[in-house]
Amino acid sequence: MLQKEQCLVTSFSPSASAYRSAMGYGCPDSSVCDTQYYGFFNQVYKAARQFKRYAAYPTDYTYRAGRVNAILFNPNTACGSGQVYIENQATAGLYIYTPYQPNAAALASLYGSGDSCSAYGNRNFWRDYTDWFGSTQIGANLVRTVADPTVYLATADQKYPVDNPVTLDSLSVLGQLGYVQQSFLDAHATGPTLGRFIRDRAGYIYLFDRGYLFQVKDCAQLSDWGADCAAYASMALTDTQMAPFYKAGMLSNLVGTPEGKQFYVYGGAKHEVADPQSLALAPVMPALPAIGLRDAALGSLPYGAPLVRSGLLVRDRTTGASVISDDAGALTVPDGFVQVSSLGRSLPVVALDTASIAAMGPTGGLVTGVFRGPDGAAYVLTTSGVVAVQAGLFGAAEVSAPAISATLVHALAPSVANGPVFVRSVSSPSLFLASGGTKRPVMTMDAAYSLTGGQPVVVAVVAQSVLDAMPTGGAIS
Repeated sequence: MLQKEQCLVTSFSPSASAYRSAMGYGCPDSSVCDTQYYGFFNQVYKAARQFKRYAAYPTDYTYRAGRVNAILFNPNTACGSGQVYIENQATAGLYIYTPYQPNAAALASLYGSGDSCSAYGNRNFWRDYTDWFGSTQIGANLVRTVADPTVYLATADQKYPVDNPVTLDSLSVLGQLGYVQQSFLDAHATGPTLGRFIRDRAGYIYLFDRGYLFQVKDCAQLSDWGADCAAYASMALTDTQMAPFYKAGMLSNLVGTPEGKQFYVYGGAKHEVADPQSLALAPVMPALPAIGLRDAALGSLPYGAPLVRSGLLVRDRTTGASVISDDAGALTVPDGFVQVSSLGRSLPVVALDTASIAAMGPTGGLVTGVFRGPDGAAYVLTTSGVVAVQAGLFGAAEVSAPAISATLVHALAPSVANGPVFVRSVSSPSLFLASGGTKRPVMTMDAAYSLTGGQPVVVAVVAQSVLDAMPTGGAIS
């Protein structure tokens, strides 16, 4: 009442006259305020006493609870009246104290002015009450009917479907689910399905996640997150609905999750970041440090191409399958190569989601154990590292080997094979000597050491297809 009469709750510089007529008591529409009721104490005491009288002697007054009442729109009777069913004594008291209802123009401009027939007292009371404390009709913010499982976030005049159980869980700070009649839902306009954003009555839009709010900078940032400012133009959660959330600062497009992942959000998609150096591949560097959100808060966003620098061994978090990232195209690593060769030690290993790996783009081919550098040089995986080998050592297998970029060559840090190179299949321990495009079976390890002069044996690990492409020469025993 103090707010709707003189804005005393929110005013930063209330006047003396606002205090002396704080509750509008003794201030009829037809004349000036009665001086005998001036003063803050008088105003609050007399007004409170008056509401007690309304409740104690309801039949003494024109407007009564439990029946339809004809209530004027304005002190000017030419503006007409409308039929209002008054549900309870609290509402009856408001209409007795301020005997006018808002017309359509006053309701259409809820925070502004209507027309010459508008009255604002009871409109402002309802507006301020629902802004501060929520709906006057239900004791819950999240509602549904008994017959329909659809849950809605209800504001003063709208309802927003919540069709995702994860989103519903993140709204749990708004309290328990309430059950309402279909007529209540029908009286509220249906807004867009609620995603991960809400808007307060001041017009600020926030991403919410399990009790935390991150303020959206502008509509461009909201678009990066796959949402549209226009969809939230009419949403206005009350102050009471916003109050349980903790304001955690500005929304960043860089997100870290408790699950150990990092995403860069832009273009309406989430792009998993392989490691800190890979963030340099972002089209625009994030303006703010990473914020912490649960994986679930990003659930509605599709996966975009991940940010993965060249020269990483990328493992699928779910399946364990691996690919090598390269500027020339991601290379698929067949089963066995990581375990048998030195691949997992030669390259940094990172884990990404299955959908991120699928979005990495065109493949550069299948890892066979043999690579071709940008200058045509040949490199091979071994049990101890990567070595550069003499051109033609693996014959036709080199021609069909995947081409890799200079960046990946550098990341593999190859050494030079100064002695003989032995070769085996990733799926078999049988040893061969690679020689001029042929393979020669090595019958014993003593025979291998005799060829190296006692130096360490360099064993290349290749796909069976590489061995199959090499003609077999004479055995070495």
